[in-house]
Amino acid sequence: MPAVEDVEGHAVIQVLDLEGTPYNSLLDVNVVLSSSNETILTIQEAVTIEKRTNYASVPFTSTTRAGAATIVVATQGLEPSENTVETMKLDMNMTLITPRTITLNQTFIVQVNVTSFVYPVRGAEVRWSAFGGVIKSEET
Repeated sequence: MPAVEDVEGHAVIQVLDLEGTPYNSLLDVNVVLSSSNETILTIQEAVTIEKRTNYASVPFTSTTRAGAATIVVATQGLEPSENTVETMKLDMNMTLITPRTITLNQTFIVQVNVTSFVYPVRGAEVRWSAFGGVIKSEET
């Protein structure tokens, strides 16, 4: 998973019998979840697996820090379970699109594209500076 702010993944919590086969619960199962390192990954604290079903899906979100976090899942009367999610910094490419020729006192638009392995990177931080001019910023 990329270590980029607000990238969302999903954890599926499933009730299994002793042989590892999905088991439809006779009652609602309230599950408590936690992340071993919330500076890497955050997850909601609880979910309910509804009766006559055997799983629930829970979103989790990465931060900008690379590393590993273990998601721990527990409920009364069942074995706790855990799984580790690793986030990593991705190589990024930036392209800058400007007019071919810029004249003195000309106003022009510059487009910045940030990608990683050809995929757009949401929330990439771009720092601008201008020498002898003024930057008017508009984010999209």
